[in-house]
Amino acid sequence: SLGQAEMVMTTGTAKSFQSEEPPTDQGSEMSEESVLKLIDLKYEIAQLRLDNDSLRKETDARSHEHDEELELNKMHTDFWEKKYMRLNEEHENLRLEKQQSEKLRLELKRDLELIRVQQRAFTAASQAPTPPPPNSKP
Repeated sequence: SLGQAEMVMTTGTAKSFQSEEPPTDQGSEMSEESVLKLIDLKYEIAQLRLDNDSLRKETDARSHEHDEELELNKMHTDFWEKKYMRLNEEHENLRLEKQQSEKLRLELKRDLELIRVQQRAFTAASQAPTPPPPNSKP
C-alpha cells in the first residue's frame, strides 16, 4: 500500500523494498490492480530518488557558494583587521611623537628662558659702571 511505501522510504529501506518479490496470493499470479499499484510505487520511488539527487546537487551547489562567501568574508575581515591594527599602531606612534615633541618644546622653552635671564644679567653687568682697578689712586 502507499502507506507502507512511505514507511519504507522514511526508514531508508527503499532498496530492500524494491528488491522484494511482489506479494502473491498463495502462488497465484498478481492481479492487474496489484501490478499497476506496484508500477506506481516503483515510479514514485524512482521520482523520489531523482528529487533527492536534485536536492543533493542543489545543496552541494549552495554549500559551495556558501563556502566561497565565507572565504570572501574571511578575506574582507582579515583586510580590515590588519588595517585597524596598522591605524592603531600609527595612532600610538603619533601619540608618542606628540609626547616627545611636547617634552622637547618644554625643554626649549626652559632653555630659552635661561638664555634670556643670562642675557639680561650680561646686559645689566655691561651697563654698570666699571669699578676702578684696585691698585689705582684717585
